Amino acid sequence: MSDSQTAAFPSTLATPSLPGRFVSIGLAIILIATLGLAAFETRARTLTWLDDAESWPILFTSVIIALLPAAICFSQTVTRKRLINKLKSVNDLQISNTVYYTSASRAFESIVPAAITGDYLFPLFMNIVTNFLLFLAIFVGFTFKGLIDFPNAILLGIQPQTPNFDIAAYQSGTFAVMAAAFLGNYIYTLSQLLSRVNNNDLFPISLHFYSSRSIIAMTTACIMRHSMNALHITDSDAILLLGFAAGLAPDLLIVALSRRAFQYLKVWSAREDPKPGFQPTSLSLLVIDDLTRDKIDRLSELGIDSAHALSRQNPFIIWAKLPYDLGLIIDWIAQAQLYVIVRDEAMANLRKILITDIFDFIIRLDTDEAATILTTAGLNPTAAAGLKKQFSTDEAYKRLLQVRQALLPENYAGTAAPASSGPTLQAVA
Repeated sequence: MSDSQTAAFPSTLATPSLPGRFVSIGLAIILIATLGLAAFETRARTLTWLDDAESWPILFTSVIIALLPAAICFSQTVTRKRLINKLKSVNDLQISNTVYYTSASRAFESIVPAAITGDYLFPLFMNIVTNFLLFLAIFVGFTFKGLIDFPNAILLGIQPQTPNFDIAAYQSGTFAVMAAAFLGNYIYTLSQLLSRVNNNDLFPISLHFYSSRSIIAMTTACIMRHSMNALHITDSDAILLLGFAAGLAPDLLIVALSRRAFQYLKVWSAREDPKPGFQPTSLSLLVIDDLTRDKIDRLSELGIDSAHALSRQNPFIIWAKLPYDLGLIIDWIAQAQLYVIVRDEAMANLRKILITDIFDFIIRLDTDEAATILTTAGLNPTAAAGLKKQFSTDEAYKRLLQVRQALLPENYAGTAAPASSGPTLQAVA
């Protein structure tokens, strides 16, 4: 094995920075001290509850459920080792000198698995504590009659306290809706963690996102519960279902509640909407080949919500943040650049003649069929020279072209020199 190949597979995992360790440990100590102080202040009520034989199964269940997301994260270490070992099994063959092999080995080398040390210490600990406390609150919440019976600003809202108004029943309903929202968020978190660990796409900030998302989901469900009259929903089962939906997708419900609030307040935009025929068309990401809903959701996390926005992106920023191949991302951006120029119908017509992105389009403009290509795209058949000049001054196209050309095998500086002789596949077998 060459030195460059050996370096691609370090014997130890990447070590977090020393300042990151101190910050994580410091934050964990502060959180532990805060929880310890809270437990000390409520020790009498806690000890009374623990005396009940039924409390221990609840406590044990809460701990196990809270640790499940962390257990999923730990499997990333095993996944990384298996990936590296599989690549090492063919490092004596000629294919180890290819661009794809070199880039794959470097990509696996850069993976820092989630662990209870370093940069993941505090995010994992915070996620475990948050899940544990919220699950414990859900399991034993109805036993705290003082919390349910006594008027609470969060659980009660501004409901009129008429003589026949049952405060305890209403606050119990609010608590149940918030519990459903947390369960919905927990299911969402598990599914996302499984996907991200499987794709080596888990970062410390992701764990903070899932922890804070549970609070956002429960708060959204609470506000929605107090706004049922505005939403014209009175059925209790529907309210509970909406609470669960708030956990799965709180952003959508926040937008819906905001729009309804603006309608009630009669707050509109300072400018009128464009008249029909003058309004720009929406450049949907669904037009791009292979961009499914899941991939579009991941791009939306980066603020990329349209084909126009995608057409101006730096592919390396997307590649560093999302678990997709660099070549695939470049293909998406190139498709978006063509779509921005020709729009929907012309895009479909160009695909029929094997023109799928801006690179194909420019190449075909240099051939004898340029006039036919432009007619298919709904453009002036004599505009080939002008279009090529237009693209030669487009910074997004030129920068993307530079990256695409650099990825060609003959231009890839990281590829090892082909070996003069080596074992064949049959000999290794």
